[in-house]
Amino acid sequence: MTTNSRSTLALTLLVAGVLAAAPADALTLTLFTEENPPFNYMEKGKLVGAATEIVLDMATRASIPVKTDVLPWDKAYVRAQGERDTCLFSTARLENRERLFLWVGPIATNVWAVYGKSDFAPTIRAVKDLSLYRIGTVLRDPKNDFLRDNAVTDLRPARDDGLNPPRLFLPREDPDHIDLWITGLHSGRDMA
Repeated sequence: MTTNSRSTLALTLLVAGVLAAAPADALTLTLFTEENPPFNYMEKGKLVGAATEIVLDMATRASIPVKTDVLPWDKAYVRAQGERDTCLFSTARLENRERLFLWVGPIATNVWAVYGKSDFAPTIRAVKDLSLYRIGTVLRDPKNDFLRDNAVTDLRPARDDGLNPPRLFLPREDPDHIDLWITGLHSGRDMA
């Protein structure tokens, strides 16, 4: 199953400080991100990806010096809200997040997908069908909000999305077991 709602999937740059209010030479922005291929990820010690290229190009064109920091999503999300002169990319722009940040974008579109083991027999036709299962997610990820807003409540967040695929193979009685895993279509294929 995939979801393609523009309001939930537009990847955007979140700006925690007002860029226009400060002269470019007075600040260096810290750009927080996570491993989320093909949008932002480390390759041979360098931050790369489609969203990374766009964000770094925007900073260059605006003559704003930046430094990047790749963190687990939950840490990046909290730090971008609590620290000055920080940005967070890439994330979904949802109604409940609208006032948390100043938004720039969209810079890309992502499709969310739900993955299960090959022997997962039930058919998932709509988001509400997920409410019967334990769903692996990521802490503070927008997919948690989306699922909760659609009455899917048995969410099992992990600190890092890469921890979710092995949880599908845990015994059902294990509290870390998940039945399904929701993630980005592209990053899920890479991780799986």
